[in-house]
Amino acid sequence: MKKPSKTKVIVTTLVNTILLPFNEFIKFQQASGVLLLAATAVSLLWANSAAGHNFIEFWEKPFALQIGDFTASSSVLHFVNDGLMTLFFVVVGLEIKREIMEGELSTRQKAVLPVLAAVGGMVVPALFFAMFNFGRDTQHGWGIPMATDIAFSLTILSLLGTRVPAGLKIFLAALAIVDDLGAILVIALFYSSNLNLEALLWGLAAFGGLMALNVARVHNMLPYFLLGALLWTLFLKSGIHPTIAGVLFAASVPHRRRGASEPKVEAAVQQLEKQLKMLQSPDCRQDKMLRDQVLEEMQVVSSSIESPLQNLLHSLHPFSSYVIMPLFALANAAIVFGNITADEIVQPLGLGILVGLVLGKPLGITFAAWIGVKAGLAVLPNRVSFTKIYGMGCLAGIGFTMSIFIANLALRGHGIELAKGAVLLASGIAAISGYLVLLLQSMLARRPDLQKAE
Repeated sequence: MKKPSKTKVIVTTLVNTILLPFNEFIKFQQASGVLLLAATAVSLLWANSAAGHNFIEFWEKPFALQIGDFTASSSVLHFVNDGLMTLFFVVVGLEIKREIMEGELSTRQKAVLPVLAAVGGMVVPALFFAMFNFGRDTQHGWGIPMATDIAFSLTILSLLGTRVPAGLKIFLAALAIVDDLGAILVIALFYSSNLNLEALLWGLAAFGGLMALNVARVHNMLPYFLLGALLWTLFLKSGIHPTIAGVLFAASVPHRRRGASEPKVEAAVQQLEKQLKMLQSPDCRQDKMLRDQVLEEMQVVSSSIESPLQNLLHSLHPFSSYVIMPLFALANAAIVFGNITADEIVQPLGLGILVGLVLGKPLGITFAAWIGVKAGLAVLPNRVSFTKIYGMGCLAGIGFTMSIFIANLALRGHGIELAKGAVLLASGIAAISGYLVLLLQSMLARRPDLQKAE
């Protein structure tokens, strides 16, 4: 077996010990979930206040986007859902590609359990929904309870701190990534309509151009952005939901490290080593401004040898998490409580969403994981039991962002508002039940007389 070079070892060590935690700190996934919750609360309160009518009317105002001869006219709400959410889907696509190429889905051993669990967590909720809505006008909404909101679910899981093992958090993140991929496929295959074949073919040609840039190892992102804009425009005209263009664009972004020739990497390593020593010096420890400056310089150096995928993900993730997702929540959670009655919530549409997310998710995830382990296809992560997986499965029932997004595509009229209300209620129940299950399990596991049960 070939021994890794000293340079590679140093780069790996520096990235794992300093640069990745720094990047993860910037992303603040937990803060994103809190901000999303705050935006949802503001939207609900505003919609049900005396100014609620004006607030809801604002999202319905016409909005026009013109690029040359191309003009797209729609409402502010559709601009958020079809335009800005494309960037959200770019980030999702980049995260999926990163995990497949070098993360938790990069090997069969790592991927089998979260893939099986995610499939179970999508199929069972969809079946529950179909059971309640088969033959009705609402049957097309079977994709609504399939989704998991990664920001919300990881935020709730993080509240448990060390009571849950790190392996469970990684498992949930990997499962949510697969879940996002499933939702993307469902949107592309089942929630696109009135296809314009000519525009679709030209769109596929634009995607082919993007992949050609990738194969040619072009690392300058400008041609990718230009072709990506063309791809989005063509998909918008084709009838395929334009957010899918964001995912295809992400698939074309190179994941290989740029500027990775041995001399350049060696020079970057030497520079990082100098900055690391400076970071550990007394001057840096006493001077916060100097420390921040050194960290920024380290980030610049690391970016010079990072892949375009990592650079783009680091650039877009904060905007997606702290602007687009809260704006989506603000626009789509504007539900007037008086318009939805308790009787409507327990009608087939609401019941299908509630049962699908609250019961279908944990049952599907746990059962699929159990089958995978018992069949010898997968193994449980360290210190993770099926009880913990069930609790995590409850948290995966927090559908929110993607569930509401699919509801907008699948339903029409009053059904959309009812579905959103059911998604919010189900997500709240899932968050509380998941937290309590994992907390209770952790408390019981600390009792010596019950550790064998764990």
